[in-house]
Amino acid sequence: MRKFRLVQFLTGVHAIHHLQYSYGYKLPFIKIGWFKNHGWKNFSKGNYKTKDGNDLKGYHNCTLTGTY
Repeated sequence: MRKFRLVQFLTGVHAIHHLQYSYGYKLPFIKIGWFKNHGWKNFSKGNYKTKDGNDLKGYHNCTLTGTY
């Protein structure tokens, strides 16, 4: 698993978990990702808010956090 994570860090393609599309991979520098059940999705237009009204990204980077 460590080799795969090293490849993700070097290429910039990261494993992510999205609130709507589940697990997938995000391309570097743009908000486009590939998800197994949904294919390629652009998730820059997600209007996710917390209950306090603050903006929420809608996904977290599994590679950086180590939480899959």
